[in-house]
Amino acid sequence: YEFVRDTGRLAHAAGLKNVIVTNGYLNREPLRELLPLIDAANIDLKSMDEDFYRKICKGKLQPILDAIALCHETGVHLEVTNLVIPGHNDDEEQIGRLVSFVADLSPNIPLHFSAYHPAYKFTAPPTDPGRLLEAARLARRQLRYVFLGNVLLDEGTDTICPDCGAVAIERSGYHAVNHLTAAGGCPRCGRPLPVVVG
Repeated sequence: YEFVRDTGRLAHAAGLKNVIVTNGYLNREPLRELLPLIDAANIDLKSMDEDFYRKICKGKLQPILDAIALCHETGVHLEVTNLVIPGHNDDEEQIGRLVSFVADLSPNIPLHFSAYHPAYKFTAPPTDPGRLLEAARLARRQLRYVFLGNVLLDEGTDTICPDCGAVAIERSGYHAVNHLTAAGGCPRCGRPLPVVVG
């Protein structure tokens, strides 16, 4: 926390933007102190199940939900990522609860579903790309910006305008082509999109 705070101040003073990628496990007051220094946050929401957090993450769910809500309340550009792990957090009920939590905050919060790959001692089978597509289709009923990660697919990586359907940002692997207006809007209809420009 102290390192992020101190370097964040220096980065802002130099005209740079600060982006954090975090598990969100941070007490409320230190997070409140950091947020004025943060331009964008991507928070991992690993499951909506308290047992999953206790057994797999050795932590608690509520602090992560609180951090996500606080980032949203304070106006930090917020994105949420869920690593979809077969047999652990991939059933439709859990995904539905996660999507509803994000949508209740705002349908404009981008949600990323990432494919899991076995590593070290965690040996669940890799995420089936079809399961990611199903999760994305379920999420798009309530959310405007749903993305798929850790897998190369023909859909689920581009930023699409929810009004006119134009591709605002094209992505393939680590390559991206920005079609946004200078103000961060849709290139066709001009709708403001939830992106950090600069």
